[in-house]
Amino acid sequence: LDKEKAPAYCLLAQVLEEEGDNNTAIIINNWASCLGYSSSYNIDQDKWIDQARQRLETGFNK
Repeated sequence: LDKEKAPAYCLLAQVLEEEGDNNTAIIINNWASCLGYSSSYNIDQDKWIDQARQRLETGFNK
């Protein structure tokens, strides 16, 4: 993944969650990267920022 492209991390975190991946460390790392590289100036990424914050605060429970 391009380490500076937030969409890749945000989408991968979502896919891993939906697939029921049991490796929480990978999912958390992807949400953290999503949050770190996202820009609130981009409408799609702004939504992912909120989602990433929620997942990281709650342990990514929907």
